[in-house]
Amino acid sequence: MTSFAGSQGGYYPVERIVPIFPEILIAAAPFAPWRDAASAIAAALAAGSILFGLWNCRRDIAETTLVSAAMWCAAATIAIAGVELGRAAFPLAESWLSPLRFCAAALSFCPFVAVLGAKRPQHLTWNFVVLSLWGIVSLSALTTLAMQRNDHFVLGDARAWLLWVLILMGLVNYLPTRNRFAALLVALGQVILFATHLPLMRSIPWLTNLPAAPSLALFFFAIALAVSKLGGKPANESFDRLWLDFRDLYGLLWGLRLQERVNAASLAAKWEIELQWNGFPSQGIPAKHREALRQAMTGLLRRFVSHEWIAARLD
Repeated sequence: MTSFAGSQGGYYPVERIVPIFPEILIAAAPFAPWRDAASAIAAALAAGSILFGLWNCRRDIAETTLVSAAMWCAAATIAIAGVELGRAAFPLAESWLSPLRFCAAALSFCPFVAVLGAKRPQHLTWNFVVLSLWGIVSLSALTTLAMQRNDHFVLGDARAWLLWVLILMGLVNYLPTRNRFAALLVALGQVILFATHLPLMRSIPWLTNLPAAPSLALFFFAIALAVSKLGGKPANESFDRLWLDFRDLYGLLWGLRLQERVNAASLAAKWEIELQWNGFPSQGIPAKHREALRQAMTGLLRRFVSHEWIAARLD
């Protein structure tokens, strides 16, 4: 799962997610006969919260190159919840359930990977890279589903460490932004999803045997999306608003790239303006350079967002 934030668009209140909080209590009762059905209902409620939040964000997302990331987020949500609903409706053997859960959970990496390629004009074709990565991560599970040779799905060490790399990459990308808490919640949800396969985690019995782990992970994803919409304190300076909103949406990797390009343009034109990670200098931008800076940032950001998105923050 990747986070979406913006100064416009709908916001759905956290109280819409509160009804799924009993999932934690469900997880604490492993022998309850109604656990599977209640877990499936909790997964459906959490998934509904996420999809509703994405729907409310649709106008903001449509003005950026993050449409594919949002679609991958919706696909991961539907897949994870769908497996849990299918499990409740049609009891599955462990040889089917475990690899199906893994394939669905692996989709949670796709939104972040989609962000890494969210630059025009390659942002659409980048989806083939995202799909390929999902195939690489899920290959062992797909093989188990196709061959059905083992009753218990076991992930190889190389792919197990790859899970850690993907979880930490998504976390690090948004940790220096105002979406850091949402990124922590997403990483926590992914650890819960993959606990039985993660090195350093699979030796913790209470975590690897956590009942209804996918439903609990969806709960954290839903809270993360709600938190990302809260955002942080809005900047007073228009150029700071533009920079901070872009930085929070696209994260560390694209943020550093844009910062580098803006500072290179400033140095070449002798504006004596330096874009820092938290914004432009506190003394402000000289009036004689504002229009040139506007044109430079618009030219750079047009690879990621629309003119309307830029104007909404500058004007």
